[in-house]
Amino acid sequence: MKNLWKRSPNSVVICFSVLQLLPVIAYCLTYTAGPKEGSISGGTLITISFNGSSMDDQCMEYSGNGPRFEIHMTNPQGPPIICDLQLVYSPLSSIQCITRPLGQEASYQLEVFYDGQPINQTTGIQFKFSELASPVIHETSPSSGVPGSVIEISGRIITENYENYDFNIDFIEGPVILKSDEDGWSSLCTLVDKVSESIYPIHVKDEMGTLQCKTEGDYIGSQNITFSIFNKGKAVVSKDAWRISAKHQLFLYQTHPEILYVNPVSGSTAGGTDITIIGDFFMHPAKVSVAGNPCTVKYLSPRVIRCTTAPPRQSQTSPHPGNRGLVYELWGGSQHVDMNDQPSLHQRAVVPNASSPLDILLAPEQPFRVDG
Repeated sequence: MKNLWKRSPNSVVICFSVLQLLPVIAYCLTYTAGPKEGSISGGTLITISFNGSSMDDQCMEYSGNGPRFEIHMTNPQGPPIICDLQLVYSPLSSIQCITRPLGQEASYQLEVFYDGQPINQTTGIQFKFSELASPVIHETSPSSGVPGSVIEISGRIITENYENYDFNIDFIEGPVILKSDEDGWSSLCTLVDKVSESIYPIHVKDEMGTLQCKTEGDYIGSQNITFSIFNKGKAVVSKDAWRISAKHQLFLYQTHPEILYVNPVSGSTAGGTDITIIGDFFMHPAKVSVAGNPCTVKYLSPRVIRCTTAPPRQSQTSPHPGNRGLVYELWGGSQHVDMNDQPSLHQRAVVPNASSPLDILLAPEQPFRVDG
């Protein structure tokens, strides 16, 4: 009997067969999967290994148009989730997929489909999106800097291992990723010091700790940060780690240009002064202001800006009604103290609502001053 399976030029036959029908394939294969749990932010690489003996008489192929496998994750309380199949080299008896973010703890059952037909087996395989298996970012320090700066990420790092070849242990996968939600731009933050050819410090105790990385590229703007742990997945961002930009956007790290030199250092109050600004990472569109007044950009390059100052605008700000708060200053010693003597200043507090400060306690005849 002829072999009815036709091979395209771009296909790889995993096993050979003589007239095997798809339902036979779908119902005879068995498989195992691991790991059994991963991050609620997704990014967990799941390996599905087929039982070798059950594949001996089966014929399955990967086509150049894409694999014929699909992996679904199902839960009775919600819609199914796709686990994204990875088109990378793996042993012919296994396939791999990466979980999508869920954002909460839940258990799902893995279901493998081949050509739209489920591969059934008697024992279901469960995967749990787990908070305990999720790396967590609690803080980034500093929160801003120029491209090329080293930043420190603290939180639930889980492991000090980096890029290990032992797939049975947890390790940090590749560089930290910085991504802008505004334009989708991604850049890297490498954990490798290319000068010393060593890893930047990673300190972990009881899964909590810090790691350092150096930002790459020349992107300017607000960015989010993530990293991945092999066998676990992508990091979750703690709500206390978020910051709010001037554009009212959430971010973890901001990159900004660097000003190194300005010439001249003074000019006419009537405007018309040509200013040269030397620095780095300048980019379009750039706006320059001097003492709050616009400076019209005449030339712009990544390292040089030339602009001309405009005459100052007359303030149109109306008087601000209400109080501005009070400043309480408390001196130690007797009532004859010199209030211009700063070393003897004992305590100072700013009260925005002009109320009595809770942390200022006046002793009898103790000198103090209130400014409003």
